[in-house]
Amino acid sequence: MRGPQSAEAPMAVSDVQDAIDAAARLRAAGRLAEARTMLEAAAARAPRHPLLHLSLAGILRDLGEGEAALARYKAAAEAGGRDPRLWHAFVTELLRAGLKGRARAAAARAPLAPADRKALVALAERGLGGPAATLGGAPPDRVRALQAAIAAGRLVEARALAAALLAAHPESAFVLNLRGVVALAENSPAEAEPFLRQALALVPGFVEARTNLGLALLRTARLDEAIAVLEAAVAADPSSVDARTNLASALAEARYHDAALRQLDIVLRAQPGEITALMIRAQTLFDAGRRAEAVAVLDELERLEGEGFQMAHLKIRALADLGDPEGALAYAEPWLARSEDAVARAAMIRAELGQIDTARAMLRELAERARDNTQVFRTYGLLASWRADDPLLPVLRRRAADDSRSPQDVAILKYALGKALDDTGDAKGAMAAWHRANAAQDSLLTPDLRRPVAWSAPLIATWTAERIAGYRGAGAEGVAPVFILGLPRSGTTLTEQILAAHPDVAAFGEDSVVLPFVRAFRGEGWNDLRAMAAQAARALRTAAAGRARMVDKAMTNIRHAGLLAAAFPRARFIAVRRDPRAVALSVYGNWFDPYGHPYSVDLQRMAQHFVETHRLLEHWRAVLPGRILDVSYEDLASDPEPVIREMTGWLGLPWNAACLSPQDVSRRVTTLSVAQVRRGIGSASVRRWEAHAEDLEPLSAILRQEGILPP
Repeated sequence: MRGPQSAEAPMAVSDVQDAIDAAARLRAAGRLAEARTMLEAAAARAPRHPLLHLSLAGILRDLGEGEAALARYKAAAEAGGRDPRLWHAFVTELLRAGLKGRARAAAARAPLAPADRKALVALAERGLGGPAATLGGAPPDRVRALQAAIAAGRLVEARALAAALLAAHPESAFVLNLRGVVALAENSPAEAEPFLRQALALVPGFVEARTNLGLALLRTARLDEAIAVLEAAVAADPSSVDARTNLASALAEARYHDAALRQLDIVLRAQPGEITALMIRAQTLFDAGRRAEAVAVLDELERLEGEGFQMAHLKIRALADLGDPEGALAYAEPWLARSEDAVARAAMIRAELGQIDTARAMLRELAERARDNTQVFRTYGLLASWRADDPLLPVLRRRAADDSRSPQDVAILKYALGKALDDTGDAKGAMAAWHRANAAQDSLLTPDLRRPVAWSAPLIATWTAERIAGYRGAGAEGVAPVFILGLPRSGTTLTEQILAAHPDVAAFGEDSVVLPFVRAFRGEGWNDLRAMAAQAARALRTAAAGRARMVDKAMTNIRHAGLLAAAFPRARFIAVRRDPRAVALSVYGNWFDPYGHPYSVDLQRMAQHFVETHRLLEHWRAVLPGRILDVSYEDLASDPEPVIREMTGWLGLPWNAACLSPQDVSRRVTTLSVAQVRRGIGSASVRRWEAHAEDLEPLSAILRQEGILPP
């Protein structure tokens, strides 16, 4: 072996999950002894994995081996350290066994935060209650009225009912959970979280509240936390469809597609035709790039749901991604009269194909009639420049003035209004609208997501020149990918589209072929990297279809450049640079997922994110000499040919004049720049930020202080 050496890697997440899932199936089939043997073997390999001990404890309890089960619950709690859920499970089992003294002692010594230990001690003191304890004295008839309001979608009424119940019964875990459900239904997961945590503090064994907490964490993009919470919910109640489907969603969002599909397999074996599981399965297959399999699941869903089919928009996109956009549009035709989402998706496919005028017309018609569809105005603004006399503009103004909508809808409409005002020359009005849009987005975030994070430091410390060199010989030499690095809205799409015009280049957009392998990589050793690189190289060769260079512009490339450089020794990197004030204006004036991009809603946090990105890029330049080409967006926009000749020559590609006309490339473009790249290369947007210089000063001041902008 060469390069970095390591002891045998710990049991991988997927292997642990495989063992737990297989044991759950055996347990459900009554084959407890086999399940026990399987988990004991896994626990011997991963003695510090708490969920293995927790699953084994449940099986031992089923076998009637009470003391052995308690020993495993204790092992799970101790392996989990400061995790209050595992200590709760241990104390609960002691109480079930009638061992209240031992429960008190365990609670008192649990190495938890003071608030968590206090809740655990309180549980040990009061013992286990039944449903009445969960209700906390709340009148059942009023609770049923709250449930009915939620089920009927009467969320304003439900919020009022929950508030009244909690005012009278603040320790009703059941009502706290329902209040969290209301917030989730209103698309306010950050608001839901404290209610759900309070419910669990009162009744830690409340699986439904734990499942809903996992969903809230998932929706705020705290994926590791969501997975841990939902794994505990599944371990506590393996039959819970909600817990498993939410866990599958979290695993899929974290790009653990195979693990997500295994969870869904368990649900669908027990309940064939379960609609939610099938919907998540279709989306997971789609996100994993398995479009044909996704379409097969969508076909099954369409057969089951008929005219109530909710995922026509995804099927339209999947068919287009399979290389048949015209077939996708033909499939969409009968859905256009009954699904606004289908209209929007079909319009975007036409835009992605360069049929911008047709797409605009479809979206205008939809905007005029779709009172509750907020996204249509934003999408229209991506494709068109607004005029002051546009009859649609007063409609947008009226809808954007309605602040009674959810924070997300308020934000989307105000982003759209800001774009319209900016297009019509009202820079101050535009920025005022964007400030309100971003404030609405910011209100969705938890304090943790608002807190600045020095995220570049651990990457710089980990991916040193020595470590990258230590993997020499492990990488895949047979492929020559090109990874584009840059901030969102910095010109990365245009750069990729220029290269895509070359006949020897395969371009993948943000649908990265490599990223799933990178995210799944958990090894440290030379052989671990060799295995990952070989798998990714096979996928790249298949996707490239014989072309010499493959271009990948995943937004996360800059975080993974060290690993990518080690895995692909012939890889090259293009770093696209643009004036950060222009980038900031474009980011601040567009909707980004606030949980995935929490910096995007605040100019000072955005400046800090830019600083972190700058530091990391400087590090990559230092440890990857000769492998990074810097491209100035401003130079590319004002005088493209010299820049493009430098790029293609540096990549070893013969000159091809088609690269000067990226707007003529027939491939679909699926990013926010869908309309811009169809206009060709130009400098119209280069100085747009100057009209907003005063409002951008909070960001500019930080960047000057860090030396990124001149004094």
